[in-house]
Amino acid sequence: MKIKFQSSIKEIESYLFKLEVDIDKSNVLLENNTLEKAIFKGVSYIKKSLIQGQWCDYYNQGGISNIWSTSFVLSKIVSDVNFKEYFEKEINLASDFILSSMSRNNMWGYNSTWIEDADSTNFALISLWFLNKLDNFDYKNWVSHFKSSFFTTYCDSNFLKVSLADKNINNVDGWCSDHYCVSAVSLYFLTISNRYPHIKNKLLENFKSISVKDIKSYWWSSNIYTLYYLFLSYKELGFKEEIEIIQNYVSINIKKGFYEDSYGKNLFYTALALEILLFNLKFKELTIKLVNNLVDSQFDDGSWLESNSLCIPKPNELKPTNENYNIQDFGVGVRSHEFNRLFTSVAVLKSLYLWKNQN
Repeated sequence: MKIKFQSSIKEIESYLFKLEVDIDKSNVLLENNTLEKAIFKGVSYIKKSLIQGQWCDYYNQGGISNIWSTSFVLSKIVSDVNFKEYFEKEINLASDFILSSMSRNNMWGYNSTWIEDADSTNFALISLWFLNKLDNFDYKNWVSHFKSSFFTTYCDSNFLKVSLADKNINNVDGWCSDHYCVSAVSLYFLTISNRYPHIKNKLLENFKSISVKDIKSYWWSSNIYTLYYLFLSYKELGFKEEIEIIQNYVSINIKKGFYEDSYGKNLFYTALALEILLFNLKFKELTIKLVNNLVDSQFDDGSWLESNSLCIPKPNELKPTNENYNIQDFGVGVRSHEFNRLFTSVAVLKSLYLWKNQN
């Protein structure tokens, strides 16, 4: 009874926080916006959204994310030596929070009350590596999520079922299967850190054996998410042919100056597409169009429209299509609400900053 009561209190707190954010955020587009102004306003939005060292976003059956979301935003910030200068104070607060949130197994989870997983750990590791805060780190439990071919998000099916505490869920094979999207982020960490070269090489070999169009994203509404993190690894490794294959695939999927998923225009994916294409002069005209459209899409509080790209497939689904999902705060077979706009806004901000420095 006590546990259920505490859970109910947490749900109420999460709902009230989400409601407060929904009330405060703007839906008024900036008039006469410029690239410089967009970057300035975007930086301000990310800064003011940090609360007690946490960037909180996405609301689903697991609650509101604070650990995974903080790690994701921080990873986008600290991976560029100049971009991170905008956020010195925020970097210290957020990295302290991430370090304090590490489990006894040297892992991280979606939030402070949910179980640890490989993907949340991926982004924590990436962030802390760029900040030189991984001295003597024990990777054993994270590496255990690599199952000979790819990484899985969760590896203990029994513990996962107990944690879900849903009598209607008795098969979690999907959530414990190989996940390309998680594996691509894992590969990126292995590439920048030069850890476990045998696993890195196995992942590279396995990804190269799959056609780009068949590289899906288990937890996301489009495969561009997975391709983006593969692109980052290939760029780090200087794999020109693989980079060009991804760039060509992404470029032909851009319609009307935006990247779309099955739900329509998606600014989060548009930002990832811009970052993938901006280093290739062949796509200069296309990237200019993407930049102009992103600048014109900014709200006057500095944010960009939420993309709601995170999908929660049914736990037994091995190959979900992630289409025709409603946006809901609870349940499976749904999309989660990116209520705080942080994933989209930091992705757009980072891509605009990189484009500005490249041109």
